[in-house]
Amino acid sequence: TILKLQFLYLIALSTHTPHHNTTMKSFLLLAFAASAAANISVSRTLSQVLSGTSGTVTVGPDGTCASSDQYGSNDCTMNWGSNYTATWDATLPQAIDAGATIEVDATIDMLLPWKFTCAACGADCVITVPVVGKTITIPAAPCPLVAAGHLSGSKTLPLPSPSPVPLGVSFKGTVTLKAADGTVWGAAAINGKVAP
Repeated sequence: TILKLQFLYLIALSTHTPHHNTTMKSFLLLAFAASAAANISVSRTLSQVLSGTSGTVTVGPDGTCASSDQYGSNDCTMNWGSNYTATWDATLPQAIDAGATIEVDATIDMLLPWKFTCAACGADCVITVPVVGKTITIPAAPCPLVAAGHLSGSKTLPLPSPSPVPLGVSFKGTVTLKAADGTVWGAAAINGKVAP
């Protein structure tokens, strides 16, 4: 699921220096670039992208992802304790700025609903993970999350070892990025599995 969204989130990483919001950057990269995951597997289908947005996000090394499309890598598999690289090259028509939101509507193990909305930037995101009941606070990225114009770059994604996940779970749902005025920047259906 390196959705148009995943694509937009990964692009956001190129606009901030490494000391700014490393936790948020890692979350976005792992959630959307690793919407690719033997220990983590993820697929995505992009259903909507803001007009004027173009580009790709690819995940390496070679062989990490089984397919690709006009937005980059898809159907990816990753292992805990390994390093991966996300590389992006994109053009965005406008900045993702204050007031933008990330909406997640998912189901864990086909039973447990997991819905939450967080600010895309400017305010910490506090979520509680179903099944394990763990509350996670993702520190806010400064706004704008992504500047308008052409962006390119790459980021190494080190997955922790051992796995921080105590149980194997599957997930399926949608992720939507909206501007402050409600305009949908991107929307994607995602599904995958995470093993301990």
